[in-house]
Amino acid sequence: MLMSDGEIRLAVANGELIIDPPLLPGDERLQPASIDLTLDAEIRLPKDSVNRDAITVDIANLKVPEYIEESTDLIDIAERGGLEFGPGDFVIGKTAERVSLSERLSGRVEGRSRLARLGIGVHITAPKIDPGFHNHITLEIFHLGKTRVRLSSGMTICTLLVERLGHPAGESYRGIFQGSKRGIAGQTRRNAAPANPALASPPETAPPVQPPAESPPAPDCRQQTPPAWRATPPDASTNCNILCNCC
Repeated sequence: MLMSDGEIRLAVANGELIIDPPLLPGDERLQPASIDLTLDAEIRLPKDSVNRDAITVDIANLKVPEYIEESTDLIDIAERGGLEFGPGDFVIGKTAERVSLSERLSGRVEGRSRLARLGIGVHITAPKIDPGFHNHITLEIFHLGKTRVRLSSGMTICTLLVERLGHPAGESYRGIFQGSKRGIAGQTRRNAAPANPALASPPETAPPVQPPAESPPAPDCRQQTPPAWRATPPDASTNCNILCNCC
């Protein structure tokens, strides 16, 4: 279920959700049912020197971290006074905030309407943030509009929706972007960081299964006082009118 602002604050207070830099009282980033996140200064810009018409990427065998590092330049847009972003442009960025989710929470990053009206999107079919994730959120920023804009570090770029799971996830996110020291590019699968142990939820143990209660043995009418109308114990040829398995 999607969390409201009050539920988000409670999750932060309980340590289930960590936003770094942290949310402060009266923080304008906290919206009625989401958290606004800002753009980091680090941007991956496609290299002009790469002749993409001569390259065919084999997606089935693609090593994403290596490909991103080889095909893009890492720039600091704060040092450049921002980044001119025109129609058809594409860059890979990340949130300035580092986000950590416990195994009880999942997230979803979405764009903002003011940017959408200019034709700017912040993700390409990849909004989901898995339980146990802890890192900056990578953004695939593209421009479908007609007007050049300027991207600046610290600008509000997207919003994070947080949802509570019905049960904690059995396994945390352990993908190539978990806690990566290589920033936007991520890291190889074998070097992927484990889930944040500080956010781990204690495993839920199922209550012990109780053995079924044994049914009481059926009464033996031969050990009971016979009805007044019968003077002799029952045998297989008589009906004693007592629910038992002896006659």
